[in-house]
Amino acid sequence: MNGMKNTNGFSLIEVLIYIAIFAVSAIFLVSILIVVTRVQLKQASSHEVEQQISFVGETVRRYVQKSSLIDITPGITTSTLRLRVASSSADVTLIYASGTVVYLEERETLEAGGDIRITALTDSAVRADSFYVTKYENPGGFSVVQIDVALSANTTNPMAAVSRTLQTAVTRISAATFDSTVQPDSDGAQNLGAVGNRWNSAYFSGTLQVGDNTNKIQLIGSTGNLYTSVAGSGLIVKDGSGSGTCYKIYTTSSVLTASTIACP
Repeated sequence: MNGMKNTNGFSLIEVLIYIAIFAVSAIFLVSILIVVTRVQLKQASSHEVEQQISFVGETVRRYVQKSSLIDITPGITTSTLRLRVASSSADVTLIYASGTVVYLEERETLEAGGDIRITALTDSAVRADSFYVTKYENPGGFSVVQIDVALSANTTNPMAAVSRTLQTAVTRISAATFDSTVQPDSDGAQNLGAVGNRWNSAYFSGTLQVGDNTNKIQLIGSTGNLYTSVAGSGLIVKDGSGSGTCYKIYTTSSVLTASTIACP
């Protein structure tokens, strides 16, 4: 009996083998868990960024298409999209990035004191890296706005770092109609039409004034009279004989006078 071996329990070698197998299995399972976690973080960040950049692009498209005027300089890239719309509650609409957020700003009027509503188009989950727009004129058609937007996940975790860009163009599809006063952003700052790119006809039911309140020419709508407030000024007409001579018709001491003048 003393010569029989004890078969109960595990030998040291068997224990070491089991520990090694467990360690390898644990490392394998942890590696799988890390990979799955990284994929989930990446997918969640990617979904969030793509959803918000799509919302920004769709908002810009919707407002541009329904606008009456894209009020930015053609061919110049700017960080603020300025639109005029046929709405008394949002005559001026701005879309821009400030800090890390893209905003929609709707102003009732150009003047101070009007109602202003500001809405964030992106939230703290993403960061606005850039927002640029460029207007292109389309002779004979509506203007086109090129949009360049870049958003990224607002995180310090490299496993969740995601960036997306949107580059697209939107065409304004409605005619310019207004149900409120159309005014420039400051007195005497903007033009209507340009040399070589003129409007065809203009129709007014009231008074037409050219110049400031001190020196002005008025076509008074109620009477049809042409009035000038500048002393010594008059009406310049071209001779109908084909000579190319122009005459200035004016009054001096209640006397109607016509004198030759260089044609404008």
